[in-house]
Amino acid sequence: MIQFDFDWSDTLSLVLLVVVVALLPLQLWLLFRNNVRLSGSRSVLKVALNVLLWFSLLAFVLQPYFNRPVQSLTGIIAGKDVPYEVARRLTDSLPNSELVAPKLLRKKVLDTLVLLGQDIPDLIFSDLQKSGRHPFVKWIPYFKSDQLRQLSWKGVLNKGEMQVLRGSVESSKNQVLKVSFGANAVDSVVLNPGINDFKLSFPAFAEGRTAVVLHLANTTVDTLRFFARKADSLTVRFILDSPDFESRNLASWLGKNGNAVSYDARISKDLTASVRINNAAAPDLFITSPDNAKNAAIKKAVENGASVLFMGFQDPSSEMQLINAALGTHFQVRKVSNESAINISNTLSALPYSLSPSGNQLQIPDYPVAVEKRGGKVAVSLLNETFPMQLAGDSVGYQNVWNKIFAYLRPPQENNVNIVAPVIAGAKNHIKISNSKINKLVKWGSDSLFTRGSPFNEKTKNGIFIPSAGGWVGLEDSLNTELFVEKSSDYVKTAQVRDFVAAYEKQLSGLERKDGKLKSIHTRLPDWFWFALILICFTALWVEAKFS
Repeated sequence: MIQFDFDWSDTLSLVLLVVVVALLPLQLWLLFRNNVRLSGSRSVLKVALNVLLWFSLLAFVLQPYFNRPVQSLTGIIAGKDVPYEVARRLTDSLPNSELVAPKLLRKKVLDTLVLLGQDIPDLIFSDLQKSGRHPFVKWIPYFKSDQLRQLSWKGVLNKGEMQVLRGSVESSKNQVLKVSFGANAVDSVVLNPGINDFKLSFPAFAEGRTAVVLHLANTTVDTLRFFARKADSLTVRFILDSPDFESRNLASWLGKNGNAVSYDARISKDLTASVRINNAAAPDLFITSPDNAKNAAIKKAVENGASVLFMGFQDPSSEMQLINAALGTHFQVRKVSNESAINISNTLSALPYSLSPSGNQLQIPDYPVAVEKRGGKVAVSLLNETFPMQLAGDSVGYQNVWNKIFAYLRPPQENNVNIVAPVIAGAKNHIKISNSKINKLVKWGSDSLFTRGSPFNEKTKNGIFIPSAGGWVGLEDSLNTELFVEKSSDYVKTAQVRDFVAAYEKQLSGLERKDGKLKSIHTRLPDWFWFALILICFTALWVEAKFS
């Protein structure tokens, strides 16, 4: 069916159409007035040529096109990372589908285009943008067996804070995935054959630029980079009924690491001993025994948002009830062994109880320690004494235990930066700055980032930035932060396809579609056709006039 691409609502277009329509009678009038002596055949030829020229001009103004019905066809473009057999299997599984060579995309009339894999040729993106035909675009990522996918981690965190790495992998067999910092494995998980969603967590041990390595079955598969900011020192107060070597050793270790510590222990009924290390302001963290759950200082600390850690349990069943009644928590335990202790590692043990999972509690991985948020954070630890680890020469293990526990109990730090890695060059990346006093304009590298304040918290700011260069990029001095930007890696290819498909989908609303299918396409005459037609008409009139 012939239709016209003419704007009937535009005044200028209507005036042009009237002029072209009036041109035919004017042509004929001038023709017969000036050529009254021509023979009948010459007059017919001259009239025919003038009418043809007029008709060509009228058609050029109206721009006719044809709606041609098409059969639904799905095209599949496979990335360079996809084996041919995989692409062929997908083609066989989809009706009315065929593999399309990237350079032939513009010549194909497709209802749906499937992008398979991540390594898609760049010309596909430009051809789809320039093409007058806009098929639906679907993206199917492709990952080989034992290839990590959907990795994410914290791009910036504070020293001592828990780094959490999430992802998935299709494992070909039972094998171990571990993350290591230097020569030390900091966390691991056993993978089963098939799809596995995994989570690895560990404290940020070092300050500044940090890199950890992922190993799958003793093979290095990836290196993850993040920045660890200098952490604010903790202020810790011990409140104990009687001093013991475990708590004194922990207080000493905290003090040696730059934290302020006050150690209050009851020696007798009317005598209390107090020790101060690195004096500071109000405590961020209280460490005490379950018997002190009703202590006024502990209750006030929880109400004011401080953290409290209960340790040194003797009878967890009754002592948990005491803590719950005093602070409104919901800790529950069950006995798992008749032995006096259960082993956590070669040098670490715990009471023969396990903490029952609860939706409002967070259990620290690898250790029988749970945290519940009330006004502040309330934590309970079923660990036995940890100082034997130091006596056995395992000071690194001792440090790992307490760094991991304290990572869950630290208060929010000023100008806390939250960025989900990997940060991709050329893609949109989100940044969140909480507990912040900085202006809305944040400098990063040689560029500036304008952030927006949160409607719920004036100290929280959010922003979107698109880095252009790869490598380490520094934020402004007040944040004391750097970001690692991925420039050339599988992350970049994945982000490129993902962002293009998301942007492309916004351009499809104006197409004539029904039930999700493209029913017809517009077939237009090319520009060169109109140029050639009008040029031929003028040439024929000029030649005819020469022989008249």
